[in-house]
Amino acid sequence: MNRDEQFLLLKECSDIFKTEPNLLKFRKKSAVVVGDVHGSKKAVLKAFEISESFESVIFLGDYVDRGPHQIEAINLILSAKLDRPKNIVLLRGNHELPYMN
Repeated sequence: MNRDEQFLLLKECSDIFKTEPNLLKFRKKSAVVVGDVHGSKKAVLKAFEISESFESVIFLGDYVDRGPHQIEAINLILSAKLDRPKNIVLLRGNHELPYMN
């Protein structure tokens, strides 16, 4: 993904996030809950593999700040959010706060 594509992905996801309420009423039948991935592309891919038989995926934050593939990991997650905005839930972890990264 080049810089312009990255910027567009961030902009489009930002537009989605701005429309989401702070309190989500979650009424899905089934979901996978994913903990800290810390830039692990492998962990993100595994989460999506496991989630194929579930309606939704809830990420608990801490998407970056350790692994060797931080950009790839966040790009996969954000791309999924664009594809399935109502079924991919992204919560902010402490590693998404400005003072952490």
